[in-house]
Amino acid sequence: MYPERSELSTQQDFKIIRTQEEIEEAYNRGLIRLYQQVFSEPPYYEQFTPEEVRNFWDNYLSCGVVVVDYNEEGRVIGFAAAVPLTAEKEVSELAKSHNFNPETDWYHAEVGVDPNYRRQHLATRLINELLGQVPAQTIIMRTQERNEASLGLHHRAGFKIVPGMFQEKESPRVNGSVTTDKRVFLVYRKPRI
Repeated sequence: MYPERSELSTQQDFKIIRTQEEIEEAYNRGLIRLYQQVFSEPPYYEQFTPEEVRNFWDNYLSCGVVVVDYNEEGRVIGFAAAVPLTAEKEVSELAKSHNFNPETDWYHAEVGVDPNYRRQHLATRLINELLGQVPAQTIIMRTQERNEASLGLHHRAGFKIVPGMFQEKESPRVNGSVTTDKRVFLVYRKPRI
């Protein structure tokens, strides 16, 4: 069943996923398929099994913030997730070596939008909703160094490149190969009130 409007975030028409039942509903409404689609496209060309995707999102739900958007038919058309840095061990260790605090800082792990709904500022609104839900002052994220769309989107949202912080990421690709690409990191610091 499509989430009732009263269950949606008050600022946007987004669903904040809080329970296993809600994430299962998102899976049934296309979250897994959309995730696979988004990351199989350039510049990533990554391939994930449904089980891998489910594992990612179950982990995000267990300790972080998960936001999805549904279209009028109830299909997932956008997603975003963030977790405490301590939940992403590899990223946490790298972040610590760049003066981030894994005990207090968070990691913006995912954002994606259905190709049919792009260029409508949906990704920007998802990021803004996610940042508002994250209980940390400092949030870092990682993207492929040549992903101009992601870099531009996150710069417009207030993220800044972390000089010298990058990671070589090995991933299976849709063509069957396993290759490595360079990921850069950006940081967002919430204004102090």
